[in-house]
Amino acid sequence: MEASGFRPVLTINDYGLALGIADGTWVVGGDSLPIGPAQERTRLRSLLPLLERPFREVEAEVTARTSFEPDPPWLELITMALRWPTEYWADRALDWIEGGYANDELSSVLDETSQLPTRSQRFRHRALRVRQDK
Repeated sequence: MEASGFRPVLTINDYGLALGIADGTWVVGGDSLPIGPAQERTRLRSLLPLLERPFREVEAEVTARTSFEPDPPWLELITMALRWPTEYWADRALDWIEGGYANDELSSVLDETSQLPTRSQRFRHRALRVRQDK
């Protein structure tokens, strides 16, 4: 990817990592250089810290800096977080859903995670409640 085509949109962390657009697709980059497509699993992992911010705040920042762009990789990020081996990122994903992120494709993932015996009862009930509220 050429550096000239990378347009940072959203800062991910304090170390210069950013979510941006290059050649019409969402990419993760740093120091104004694209690293790779945001939808790749290794890149999605780098987006997890965004889940620590309120969804509406992140969405407002993206909306203010883009127009007529492809949708950010939120569905992929939330799906990965819900399936994360520990509950921290899964809880943050539920925070985003409760905070306004809506996507009908999440129904099956919420069903799946609400049934996982490795999740706490609190988490399973919360996932089920979020699923029913959709």
